[in-house]
Amino acid sequence: MARGFLKGLRPWSNYAVRPCGRVPWTIREFEEVESTNDVARRLAEQGAGDRLVVAAERQTGGRGRAGRSWTSEHGGLYLSVVLLPPPRPDRPGLLPLAAGLAVSRAAARFDAPARVKWPNDVEVGRAKLAGILVEASWSGPRPWAVVGVGLNVKNPVPAGGARLADFAAGASLAHARDAVLAELDAALAELEKDPDALCRKWERQSSTVGARVRAESLAAGAVEGIAAGLDGDGALLVRTEAGTRRIVAGDVLHLRPVEP
Repeated sequence: MARGFLKGLRPWSNYAVRPCGRVPWTIREFEEVESTNDVARRLAEQGAGDRLVVAAERQTGGRGRAGRSWTSEHGGLYLSVVLLPPPRPDRPGLLPLAAGLAVSRAAARFDAPARVKWPNDVEVGRAKLAGILVEASWSGPRPWAVVGVGLNVKNPVPAGGARLADFAAGASLAHARDAVLAELDAALAELEKDPDALCRKWERQSSTVGARVRAESLAAGAVEGIAAGLDGDGALLVRTEAGTRRIVAGDVLHLRPVEP
């Protein structure tokens, strides 16, 4: 099976298997890649196995949702997980929420009071700690999903950002990685077993629910109101003066809190 696109990548370590959770993860680490999601996606398309983790010490073209750039300097945790098949293909919008919940729980292991922000961020107060990017193919003979995580650990961060090292000086990339994978394993099990319960747990951990927000989306335009919670597919329900509006993650351009 062709792996030609890997030839120019410098390995950081050889394959390693980590028992983080119910099922071991196979980890492939690189010194530098353009995007761990790109590498993981291509490996998934070429037949990689379930629970493959692609990690990099640095990304030169890290990105977030809607193609936004993600600063990926040394000292941060940048990894992407291949899931074959993706959990709950009937409710694909819940996978990014499950991943965000997992990362917030992992951060709590380092005493960071992290909360999830809809649709794909983890933050401490208003400071961004992590971002999630899920890319998937839900149809065809071999559905797959790649869950990308960018978590600030000891790396330089832009103004307004947060790092695990700000709360636990001894935070290491290895410990952060293992915590993320263990919590992701648990969240995926919750998603498979009871997606509605997962939504309620996400809401309780969220900085979005209950806040006044302004959402700008392609389909609905600008919507301002109180974030009331999630529907069963992970869309955000915003209560406005004209009624409740449903905002879909893939359609939203910006979501910002509005000061009272």
